[in-house]
Amino acid sequence: MPAKRREPRHERFGNHDGATIAIAKLFRLRDPSQGFLEENRIYLRDVPILVVLDAEKEAYEDSLSTVEPMLPYDLYSPSKSYAEMRIELRETRHHFFDQLQNFLPFMAYDLFDMMPEKTLSYFERAEKIRSVTSCSEVSLIEIAGLSDEYNAKYSATRDYGYENRCCGSVLAAREREHPFIYGQYHLETAPGCQHYWRACSSICPTCESVGAEKFAFDCHFCHDNEVDHTLPPKDVKEVICWTCQRRGPIGEACTNCRTALTTRYCTTCKIVSLMPLDYETFVHCEHCDRCISVHEQEKHYCARSGEAEDCPICLLPLNTDLSTIKLSCSAGHFIHVSCYDRVNEEVENGEKCPLDGMIVGERDSYYYITAYAHAYFRDHIPEWTAYKTIIIVSCVDCGKLAFNLYLGDDSTHFSHCCFGCNVVELKRINMSPDLVDTLIVSIPQWLSQPSSAAASVPSFSLCTRANYPSYSEDMLVTQFLAETEWLVRTHPILFASVSQIDPSTDA
Repeated sequence: MPAKRREPRHERFGNHDGATIAIAKLFRLRDPSQGFLEENRIYLRDVPILVVLDAEKEAYEDSLSTVEPMLPYDLYSPSKSYAEMRIELRETRHHFFDQLQNFLPFMAYDLFDMMPEKTLSYFERAEKIRSVTSCSEVSLIEIAGLSDEYNAKYSATRDYGYENRCCGSVLAAREREHPFIYGQYHLETAPGCQHYWRACSSICPTCESVGAEKFAFDCHFCHDNEVDHTLPPKDVKEVICWTCQRRGPIGEACTNCRTALTTRYCTTCKIVSLMPLDYETFVHCEHCDRCISVHEQEKHYCARSGEAEDCPICLLPLNTDLSTIKLSCSAGHFIHVSCYDRVNEEVENGEKCPLDGMIVGERDSYYYITAYAHAYFRDHIPEWTAYKTIIIVSCVDCGKLAFNLYLGDDSTHFSHCCFGCNVVELKRINMSPDLVDTLIVSIPQWLSQPSSAAASVPSFSLCTRANYPSYSEDMLVTQFLAETEWLVRTHPILFASVSQIDPSTDA
């Protein structure tokens, strides 16, 4: 005879304001020259985006005044879901957003363009902004944040660092060329818990079978936070409806009062959520056997045959319903989004992959540090004869070796392949007198030749960190000389402070 089904405790189930929903209010600008003033916004619709965890609520509240670029105005249609419009944006997204979703029209410089010609221009512009006075040109005063009118119009936009801001006339011109839809967030409460907007409690069969006093929970995450075992959503067979307070099978609606319990339902995953499907829709991945957003379909962590790896930070499986992110490091490591945010919360010189150290996140501070390294090299290159030392570094990002002239600062070395400064020092070599004499004569000669000569410089094989142990010191010195010639001829701006001499004369 089957065991009698236990009824839950007599308490009333349901938390009618337990979920915090982040909602984006979409708008476009009436007049591009008036920026983001409230009276210049034409509001279009509200889009519920996600449920905010309690631990993240404070951070969201701090960002509520920030405007976020959403999609080009020519893709907007009131008859389409926002999810449909996001899919249409895929083909042209790279025109407006870089690899890390930085909005290019708001930025004066592309943070992925590390060529010295660009970074030095950026650095010099930053120096001008830092020395702005009341008599400086209007654009610099605006960028420096000293114009009340400019601040009122654009203070709501995301700050990529004032060195990379655009003045008002540039922002207005770009908006006229490509009008955009923007969003500003606000928070609202809804029935549910901190994890889901929902209208029912999940019954844990394990808790019920062992006679636990409490066996119904707001969701499986809430269950896992309270007891010493886990509740996989797939194991949930019954729920308690918060409207009629009756128990019934899990599904799209309560079998007793027909109240809707979820806006999406997968018979395998059994995730119950009332979050509207305007922002994103979901599909079930047959390979990793879980539901994912259609927007993550091409880049989600896919655990084939159920063999899921663990997140390197929290050590929990990656194939849970926690959001994952594929990092832009060469290996494409996966990590939970929440873990990634926590690890890089206080990073000041560019967010890095916690596994291999490559730069993968916010790049504004890293770009400035790299620009400073290039400027330091340019300004101090005449001083190399005081040290006569070769610094061999390995770039964490591109994996190549670089041969730097030591100029008195250990923090300003950079790769000559990708020109980033996320490098590790490997070796120092003291130059021989003959090598010093060769460089003293050669650097000005290389500079004095026409720029077209750069194309005739023999290409050299870029040494890699992997093969470094096999390189002899003589080979490294030869490589240093070839790389220095290439650098002088292809990027003479780095050697602008070196006096040129007549190549026909002796040094």
